[in-house]
Amino acid sequence: MKKLRLERAGAKDEFRFSLGGIVDGPGARALDQLLLQCLARDAREVHLDFDGVGEISALGLSVLQRHARAYEGTARRIVVHGVRGSLRDSLLGSGSL
Repeated sequence: MKKLRLERAGAKDEFRFSLGGIVDGPGARALDQLLLQCLARDAREVHLDFDGVGEISALGLSVLQRHARAYEGTARRIVVHGVRGSLRDSLLGSGSL
């Protein structure tokens, strides 16, 4: 299994990130930290490109759900790109998207 890779995909103030590998336990915690940092920096939009992600754990889904709920009803949002196949089905089924 490939460790989650998080890379900035734009300027520092754009909050755009490309993800690759798998979102396992450690990857979910890294994603959680990234989203918390974006929130602390008052990001209006956070763009996550899941094109390189092959699998997401229950903890990863939980992290996305928690952050989606935190952004609900605010002017902020998390925009997810590049989700396909079974990963898309997992995210939709969990209510994360």
